[in-house]
Amino acid sequence: MEDELAEFLDGKDEVLVVEEGEPALLEREIRAIAQKIGWTGRIVRGEYLPITGELTTDDLVKGFSEFLGNSGSALRVDGFPFEPSTRNAQPETHYLPVVPRFPNFCTGCPERPAVLTAVKIFRDLHPEVRLEIVLDIGCYIMGIYYLRELTSPVTGMGTCLASSLATSFLTQEKTLYVVGDGTFWAQALTTSISNALYHRQNCVVLILENFWTAMTGHQPNPSTKVGERAGNLDIEAALKGMGAKWVKVVNPYEVGEVVRLLEEAWSLTEIGPRFLIARGECMLERSRRERKEREQQVQAGRRVAEAHFGVDPLVCVGDHSCLHYNNCPSLTVRPSPNPLKRDLIVQAEQTCVACGLCGSVAHAAKLCPSFYRIEWVRNPSLWERWQFKLRRWLIGV
Repeated sequence: MEDELAEFLDGKDEVLVVEEGEPALLEREIRAIAQKIGWTGRIVRGEYLPITGELTTDDLVKGFSEFLGNSGSALRVDGFPFEPSTRNAQPETHYLPVVPRFPNFCTGCPERPAVLTAVKIFRDLHPEVRLEIVLDIGCYIMGIYYLRELTSPVTGMGTCLASSLATSFLTQEKTLYVVGDGTFWAQALTTSISNALYHRQNCVVLILENFWTAMTGHQPNPSTKVGERAGNLDIEAALKGMGAKWVKVVNPYEVGEVVRLLEEAWSLTEIGPRFLIARGECMLERSRRERKEREQQVQAGRRVAEAHFGVDPLVCVGDHSCLHYNNCPSLTVRPSPNPLKRDLIVQAEQTCVACGLCGSVAHAAKLCPSFYRIEWVRNPSLWERWQFKLRRWLIGV
């Protein structure tokens, strides 16, 4: 983290820290690291943003406007009355528009392929289905921004499926209920799930088991696989013990299989609720653990390979299906090097964690040919070193 912050601070004279409330833990840590690495710039916060209370959109826009105006830049946000500071103000033609962004899942998050990709594909394959998506409390609630025409209001933690039972009699729509393992154990099991099993509700329940209560800070829950209590409870066993007739477990990154199981569950209407468990660890926790393990192996002199995906700019046709069905923050667009191609092409940033979802073509669920996979090898073997030298020589010839 110190190396990443040092790289970010390099070449900057002033940095604005956006942190809500006191004590300013983040600001203090950044100041301590900046002093440690000898950075001579200025760190500001209270000069532009309130240090107490909630940081509202108006507070942020006003603070950003003043900060950028004073630093020789400028900001224009349509619909807000704030103007940049008159000190060092730039001409209006230099204003930079702010691009609106929805909250998004983390890079490589296992909930994205299940909540966004698979559900979008299922909807595209079966447009005739009368579908109501019920999202409970958790990271996956961000699906509202991408599936908003299909989602119903959130009535309360763990109670959303129970509420949809009443409305389904009026709308005649089947319910797809999405809940994470944290909310499942904390509330949904004894309310929505037990209610659905008791009434034999005609619904499909998609359970996202990522082994952590990620939304509130990665607290452990009964599904967590580490610690002295790991393995004491199991979602699949609990559901079968309560009388569920159809319970399946799937790898969320296998989008084609997720869609197939959703179709199978949707076709079954006489057995009560059907449960599909998408099991994949939270990528943030997984990345943190694996990063430490890799560094330990590198220091021990062992071979370590780290994978990344890239996009061949000459092969990408710019149809953007990977963006439509994925919304990964590691995917961006840029102009094509081919002057005959007018559409923007996709590129993968260095933040890619090689989950492979980005290359999944919607209906075939196979890797798009414009994507390629590379491995960064540290402490390579003698054979790998010889191969590398041979390839460089052949390319040079």
